Amino acid sequence: MQDMECFYMKFKTGKVILASPGPTPFLQRLLNYIMKLLPAYRTTGIIIPPSITINPETRIRKVFLNLFMSFCYSNDVPFDPILFSTIKRTLRHNSQLKIMKKLYPDSVLKVLLNSLEYSTDIHDVLIGGKNFSHFYTNLDIILRKNKNIVKLHLYHYDREDDFARFVSQLSNSSVIYITFERISFSANMVKELVKCVPNMPITNVTFIDCVLCPTVLEPIFGIASSIKNAEQFSIINDKSISTIENKFSLQMINFAIETQIQSLSLVNCQLDIVQLFTALSNSDVSIQHLDLSGNKCSKSYKATYVLPPSLHKLILKNIHWSRNSLLRLIGKQQFQSMVEIDFSGAQMKDDRLEFLHQNLPQTPPSPMIYSIHWDSNRISVPLLEFFSKYKLLKEISLNDCTFPNREANDVFQAMMDMVQNTNLSGISLQKTMRPFKNKFMKKFRSVFISHQTLTVIDISDNAIGEEGLDLLLEVLKCNTRIVAVNFDGSELPAAKQMCYISFMQGLASIPQLCSVTKPKNDFKRITSGSKKIERDLRNIWKRIQDIINRNIGKGEDETDSTTNSTLFSMASDSQSYIEINQQDKRVLSWDQIEDSPYDGNLQEWELLRQTFSFANIISTQ
Repeated sequence: MQDMECFYMKFKTGKVILASPGPTPFLQRLLNYIMKLLPAYRTTGIIIPPSITINPETRIRKVFLNLFMSFCYSNDVPFDPILFSTIKRTLRHNSQLKIMKKLYPDSVLKVLLNSLEYSTDIHDVLIGGKNFSHFYTNLDIILRKNKNIVKLHLYHYDREDDFARFVSQLSNSSVIYITFERISFSANMVKELVKCVPNMPITNVTFIDCVLCPTVLEPIFGIASSIKNAEQFSIINDKSISTIENKFSLQMINFAIETQIQSLSLVNCQLDIVQLFTALSNSDVSIQHLDLSGNKCSKSYKATYVLPPSLHKLILKNIHWSRNSLLRLIGKQQFQSMVEIDFSGAQMKDDRLEFLHQNLPQTPPSPMIYSIHWDSNRISVPLLEFFSKYKLLKEISLNDCTFPNREANDVFQAMMDMVQNTNLSGISLQKTMRPFKNKFMKKFRSVFISHQTLTVIDISDNAIGEEGLDLLLEVLKCNTRIVAVNFDGSELPAAKQMCYISFMQGLASIPQLCSVTKPKNDFKRITSGSKKIERDLRNIWKRIQDIINRNIGKGEDETDSTTNSTLFSMASDSQSYIEINQQDKRVLSWDQIEDSPYDGNLQEWELLRQTFSFANIISTQ
């Protein structure tokens, strides 16, 4: 190897000889890479010349994939290119790595565990399976060596084996999010868990399909005062809670007070939310996010509960509402803070639903709602008129809503009036306007163009067709405040391929875009049988991604997770998007609110005046 410098590297299982014409730069890059790969718990004997500066790489891609290939080779495990591609795709999208017993033979499972043990680029792992050999022992070994795992999801295991060693190791790990799904807890396991919990760095705990009452929850409630790091606590699909329902709500709220958790989710637990609201009323909790979806609300709901001022998000999806309980909540319940509230999938008898739509109050009971989700529910003219009276309403989601055919024209006009008369920054109408097809965009074109605060629109699955897409493009060109959009499900015929290409090219010329949900259904329909069209759309989509990355300041590798996310969730942050392109901002004060329906409530009005800046609330400053 003439004019080459040789490097000898000796490892436990062999040695490697490398040659390079530029020894110093090569060695520096090599050592920087190796220093990042070597686990921190192992001492290394590396003697470095003074001329070489060590600056370990902050990010090395594909470490897990490289380890996986290496362990396959060293353990004589046949390499599976399909499995490799699946893992590669998962990691490229920063998704959760799933290591499931039922998915892999034991030899591959061992390779995956060994790779995870030494990997530095895996932060979110789901692992488990009913017959997973030495489950907790493997977890103990992995956490002892891998300090990069932040999210750990344990799935479907009903044995005890080395659980004590595992929970003890959690105290020394980097895990802060842990989920137990279909995990069985013995008395000894609960004892070990309670003993170790106070020393764990874990902030977020979730139980899914676990039987917690009474053997698990009561011991955990008993050590609430010693839990220091808790931020979020979730129980999902646990019917055993209903066996202690009378005392559970009070115990749960006392636990929330002691731990000062900020997020509480009790989903599908057969709870009566009346009991939880009663325990919550006037309590000194710090809960900001409360999810009670999938439970029930009895007819005894009073709507006089004093909910905590810390509360900012209340999720009441798929609740079974008895009698007029939902009407009481909507028509009478007060809030002490600005709240996002989700009533999606409300379940009640038809006559009660009709009664609700016909008996809504003239004005909302409180202005303190900035976001409403009414997905998969019936809408009506009275309801849309009621929503439009929320002076501080910032975002509304009316996805997959229904209405009688005889009311269609009136509902359409009421919807248009609501959008015109509110200071919305985000609106989502997925599938709801489908009966109107391209009439929807014909009529809403001028509304969207002239709107002064709208930044996020989701009009997907509404079959707006070629004309609707052209009108949408005109809206985006004329109203540069709109920076996030979802239009998938336009249902343009496959024969109109060039029309769709033209639309996408026009979209790629919109400079203010911060989010476009990838129109996967449209792409599939348009590209069917044409490699050229598929290639053209891929190139155009890349240009759109480049615009988005430039506007939101993200790297190229971060684009997929941004642009493919649920669009409407971005409305909460719409102020940051509009500030990118809108330099002249108006400054408003409370005195500029005209015709307020709340003048008689001096105490609440004074609280609003002291606590909130109107300019911030409506995203104009």
